[in-house]
Amino acid sequence: MQLHAGGLVRRARCCAAPGCPASFIDTTKRGQRRYCSGACSARLRMHRRRSSGIGGAGPDPLPLPGNRA
Repeated sequence: MQLHAGGLVRRARCCAAPGCPASFIDTTKRGQRRYCSGACSARLRMHRRRSSGIGGAGPDPLPLPGNRA
């Protein structure tokens, strides 16, 4: 696949989740996608929620993709 074809190079992104090595092509209309998958987005939201003390027993370490506890 050639990334320069059709402006795909401008849509190539790295996942914003810490520790996630994935890259993706942002195909959203506004070009504001930040995560490679819903799983990375959900993991980061849960980590933030637990760290804030709102919805959990305490801060949990942020698991890396592919690691199962």
